[in-house]
Amino acid sequence: LPPGYDYRGTLGAGGMGVVYLVWERAAERLVALKVMKATRDPEAGERFAVEARALTRVRHPNVVQVLAVDLA
Repeated sequence: LPPGYDYRGTLGAGGMGVVYLVWERAAERLVALKVMKATRDPEAGERFAVEARALTRVRHPNVVQVLAVDLA
């Protein structure tokens, strides 16, 4: 996990990544953190970025809100 987050559990996993329940120390809140799985597919990173960018524009009560995106 990136610095600043404390692992609390695993929420799920799919073809591209794993979603963890983490405590975000700076904001003192529980958040879901999606981390891309390691892959040899050169296009996987771009698909992950497209998904992240698309979700930042979605506002719906049944869809999680994206708080930050780090594609480094």
